[in-house]
Amino acid sequence: MYGKLYILGHRLSRFSHPELRPCNSVDPSHFGDPVALQTPWSATTVGGASHTSHKLVRITPSRMELHASVEMKLVVFIFLLLTLVPTLFAMRDLLTAYLMEAHLEMTFAVLGGLICVPLVLVGLFFEAALRSPAVFDKSKDYFSRGKSSPAPLDPEHARKTCKISQVHALQLICIRNTHKLDPKVFDSYELNLVLRDGGRVNVFNHGNLEHARAKARMLAGFLAKPLWDAV
Repeated sequence: MYGKLYILGHRLSRFSHPELRPCNSVDPSHFGDPVALQTPWSATTVGGASHTSHKLVRITPSRMELHASVEMKLVVFIFLLLTLVPTLFAMRDLLTAYLMEAHLEMTFAVLGGLICVPLVLVGLFFEAALRSPAVFDKSKDYFSRGKSSPAPLDPEHARKTCKISQVHALQLICIRNTHKLDPKVFDSYELNLVLRDGGRVNVFNHGNLEHARAKARMLAGFLAKPLWDAV
């Protein structure tokens, strides 16, 4: 039984980042804005979700928050469950092998733990990230994703936070996701804040065009900025 769980953990450990490419060609001159010409139109994130990952909630007239959707929470929960179970079996087998002085079985148990434990930590990291909503606060002039206190001038968090006053436009693009270990190909829709210098800060990337476009338009109206819809 443990051998099957070990194989499952090994396969999970082989997951790599998907390959990303634009779904369509974009002509930035279409938007009639010189900033659009110096703005990249490729993906800013490592990979997108094939489902709706976030929901937009208005907290006050000057504050909106982006919370993880039920679908996103369910995905993280299932991932945690699939990694916790093999980890618990590995711990049980390690203890049993230690008490029986079975060195070979102990080695396999340790290897299984080395594979599964990092995956559990990844799941816990994502679960903790889901607890921190992305925040748009016009009264304090900041956007922050996954941080309680924004640091717009901190290079380490340059792709997660910025001043709203520096936002020039919103960019909605389509990204095609392919994976070496999965023949399935899906499109995701990425929303970015475009800064005055053409730099970008990602807001979300998920697979429901209708919801992505609706949230993009809502945010554009809230921030009073133009939306560059390249989908």
